[in-house]
Amino acid sequence: MREALRGLGAHDDDPIRVAGNLPYNVASPILFKIGELRAAGLPIVDASVMLQREVADRLLAAVGTRDYSALTVLIRHTSHVTRLLNLPPGAFRPPPKVQSTVVRLAFHDATPPVHSASQFAAVVRAVFTRRRKMLSNALLAHHQAAAIGPAVVLARAGIDGSRRPETLSLEEFGRLADVVSPSQPPLAP
Repeated sequence: MREALRGLGAHDDDPIRVAGNLPYNVASPILFKIGELRAAGLPIVDASVMLQREVADRLLAAVGTRDYSALTVLIRHTSHVTRLLNLPPGAFRPPPKVQSTVVRLAFHDATPPVHSASQFAAVVRAVFTRRRKMLSNALLAHHQAAAIGPAVVLARAGIDGSRRPETLSLEEFGRLADVVSPSQPPLAP
C-alpha cells in the first residue's frame, strides 16, 4: 500500500484521507480493513464514505438501542462518526431500492485504551452473537471468559451480569476485554 502511495507522489508520513461510495453488501468489511490499515501504521486521518442508511444508523447508534451492535462498538473504539448527508433513492439514476447516507469517520487512538485490541474485538464480537442473553450467559461465547468464569470476569470488570450486551458502553467493553486479556496477570480464583 505504501509503495502504491509513493508511486502517486506521497511520502510515508503524508496524511491519508479516504473517500468512497462503498458497495452496500461489503461496507462493514471495508470499514474494518481501513481501521486495520490505520492500526498497521498507515497515516489515515479520516474516511468519508457513502453507505446504506441502515449501516450508517448502526455506526451512529446510541447505547441501549436496537441498532447498537458489534459494528458500532468496534468502529467507534477508534473513530468518531458523524452523519454528513442523507440521500434519497431519487438522487441516483436509476434509483436504488435503499436510502443512502454519507458519514465521516475521524480516526483517533483507541478510546478507551485496552491491553489488547484483538481481545477487545473478540469480546465484543462474542457477546453480540448472544445479544439477547444476559452478559453472564453471553460471555460463555468467549473462550477465555468461559474458562475464567463469567461471574469472575464480570465482578473484576465491575459489571452487572444481568445486563445485555447492547447496554454496555465502550469503557465497559474495554474493562471486560482487559480482564480476559492474556497480557494481564493471571486471575486469582
